[in-house]
Amino acid sequence: MATIREGYRRVLLVVDTQVGVVTGCWEADRVIANISYAIGRARAHRVPVLWVQHSDDELSIDSPGWQWAPGLAPAAGAPVVHKLYNSAFE
Repeated sequence: MATIREGYRRVLLVVDTQVGVVTGCWEADRVIANISYAIGRARAHRVPVLWVQHSDDELSIDSPGWQWAPGLAPAAGAPVVHKLYNSAFE
């Protein structure tokens, strides 16, 4: 069971929202719009947004599919974690 420690701070975690991941997803436009809305709310309330960007053989770094989905992008200086595993938590 998770516990909340003293100094608790909110953060928005945005994981694998890349062209090659979201293209063809069920209601992709609506999902991207919802993510964009959550990012806007987080930024408005000064909640840090942490981005996780996946790469592998199918999503090679700097390829078109590896890029963020249209309308989604880290702000200048926002933390971005680059991962090489399918699981964001590995």
